Amino acid sequence: MKNYMRHLVTQMFTIGAVCCILAASQGESMAAEGGKAFAPDHALTEALAKGDKAAVGGLLDGKFQWVDVAGIVRNKSDALENLAAFAASDAGSPTELVTRDYGQVEMLRGIHRNVKFAHIGVKSAAGWRAFVYVDTPIRGKAAEFTPRAPRDADRCDNPCNTLPYTPQNAAQAGAMKTWMRIKTDEWHANAEDWDSLTDVDHITINSTGALPKGPHVEQLVKQRAAFGGANAGVPVISMRLADFGNVVVMTDLEGRNSAKPSAFALRMFIDRGAGWKICLSVHTSVAANEASTGV
Repeated sequence: MKNYMRHLVTQMFTIGAVCCILAASQGESMAAEGGKAFAPDHALTEALAKGDKAAVGGLLDGKFQWVDVAGIVRNKSDALENLAAFAASDAGSPTELVTRDYGQVEMLRGIHRNVKFAHIGVKSAAGWRAFVYVDTPIRGKAAEFTPRAPRDADRCDNPCNTLPYTPQNAAQAGAMKTWMRIKTDEWHANAEDWDSLTDVDHITINSTGALPKGPHVEQLVKQRAAFGGANAGVPVISMRLADFGNVVVMTDLEGRNSAKPSAFALRMFIDRGAGWKICLSVHTSVAANEASTGV
């Protein structure tokens, strides 16, 4: 009997260990099934599918932003006035779902219809609301990284030293300081300092791929070894920040020509107790003549 019980306990322990390993291996995909903001995301999808404008409006934050696949930036009012287009952008069966729970902020990202999407949900007194929806069309795969010589004319005032935004509190000021330092690190290809300012979750998403933290650091190392530095970052034309506990959400319009923004960027910063670090960076091209309402 004792041998049988010992054998049974051993089997249970083995099964439990295997389950834990499987859970860990599935990681991000399992996370997509839970989370506080995932249910409201479903509710918004259902309201959009029904064309229920009132229900949709009730699930959007007052400062909601949506950037569609064509690069048009819309605020809450614009999104509600273009409900059919909004619904179409949210339709489909998403794959490669990833969620992150940051307390008062949750992130859901994935792919649908050859489009990468990132959804940010925030918790307010009224409950969870959609805060930022960004669609980034997939336009091929990124080529293997090759260091490039920086242009001599490049200078990095904005965004390395100045930004067109006045922080409203210490959290926003801390996130902005971190980001300006990050842009300086990218300009000088300072991999070590860049690594210290990026969260373990950090990933950069654009139309050609998704670059996790590790490979990003490797690229900076190669760039510095080859040329000592890189091109300066694209200037920020307008931006906004919003803070939710230990998370700051930043969105901006960027471009070399202030009258014609070329990109919309979504970034998130988190302070886990060791200072502000960037944990998400999403970029998508914008339609310059339509990009004035959302930021």
